[in-house]
Amino acid sequence: MKHSDDKFRLRSYRTAYGTTLVSITLVLFMLGILTLLVFQARELSDYLKENIGMQIEMHDDYDESQILKFKSELNGFDYTLRANYISKDEAARKLAEKLGEDFIDFIGYNPLPNSIELFLKSEYTHPDSVGLIKQQLLSYPAVKLVNYQESLLVLVNRNINRIGVGVVFFVGLMFFVSVLLVFNTIRLAVYAKRMTIKSMLLVGATQRFVRRPFVINGLIQGLVSGLVAVVLLWSVVLFIRIKVPELQILENSFFIRLLSLGMVLFGLLVTWLSNHFAIKKYLNINSEELY
Repeated sequence: MKHSDDKFRLRSYRTAYGTTLVSITLVLFMLGILTLLVFQARELSDYLKENIGMQIEMHDDYDESQILKFKSELNGFDYTLRANYISKDEAARKLAEKLGEDFIDFIGYNPLPNSIELFLKSEYTHPDSVGLIKQQLLSYPAVKLVNYQESLLVLVNRNINRIGVGVVFFVGLMFFVSVLLVFNTIRLAVYAKRMTIKSMLLVGATQRFVRRPFVINGLIQGLVSGLVAVVLLWSVVLFIRIKVPELQILENSFFIRLLSLGMVLFGLLVTWLSNHFAIKKYLNINSEELY
């Protein structure tokens, strides 16, 4: 009978340990994925902003060498990501490809100007900043007109800000829920061992002696869960990289390595704190209250 009870307790302990380990692993993996999504969302917003170009039309009396000199000057500005020179002949060829016919033969001349397509760094793509840049460009004698999709720029900035606030709030909420989930999972595991704690206290064990195996066990759980969660995260990242290479999700591998380290450290911290506070409850009560 005693042997059967021992086997039952051992099986229950292994089940509780495995459940706790799986729960912490899934929580860490979920937090890692959410953090990666937030980072990729910022990268995606920068990509969208940096691909809204400004079309700078040049006066016809400026030749190509003068325009290229002005282009080189543009590339030296802090706000410039890149600047591309588009000759009037190249612009005509692209327009003809879109129209499906040669419009020059129809009207007899090329009405398109030489131009420079200017792309700004993401931090300079706020509508107010773009407006100031436009005024600066128009002050150059070689510049005839500066055009850009102002309504699209305003829409992108407004929606990105709204989405950013929502994502940060959601991640913060999930972080809070995750910590509570890990704490409650560990608290239930400690509760299942309350009779063992009582027995140790009754034979004269100190609180520090009783607490030590729980804390060490929690640190091991946090380390193992963190490492498993990191493996799962990298598996997902590599899968996405293979299936959707356009996302360039591994371009910043330093961030993913930093995130992996953070997941392991967070797993160690949250399991240590959870075990510390969960066991503290049973160390500070009377023996009768353990039942």
